[in-house]
Amino acid sequence: MACKLTVVVGDPSCDFKGAANDQVTLTLVPTSGSALFHDAFYAGKSLITVPSQEIAFTLESGVKDLSVLYTLSPNSTAELHEKCVGNTLLDDEISALNNAKLYAVCGGSANAGGSPIAAIAAVKKAVKKATPKKKVR
Repeated sequence: MACKLTVVVGDPSCDFKGAANDQVTLTLVPTSGSALFHDAFYAGKSLITVPSQEIAFTLESGVKDLSVLYTLSPNSTAELHEKCVGNTLLDDEISALNNAKLYAVCGGSANAGGSPIAAIAAVKKAVKKATPKKKVR
């Protein structure tokens, strides 16, 4: 399955972005000890009925909160990844001492997440559109 989320750098309103209506699965990968999702909510909806290694949800339009409570064994660490071909790393700072997280997830148009090539093309198109045209005399 292709990756749907990208990490957003430099935008305090968004941690990850993807296309609205895309289904994503997040997986917790222990780097030492053991780790599970204990509780998780996305856009106000509960994602977990029992502790698990994975959570899944459908991206909604706009900025939505993903709040997660992790359960880790003492001195454990873990990473949050999207479960996909590239295993996108979303957070590498999960520990028993830092086990509650709030992420802002931005859901946008069909090309909001995924291909960096599509993102570059969109930026080039926006720059071209915003650049004033020189008048030929």
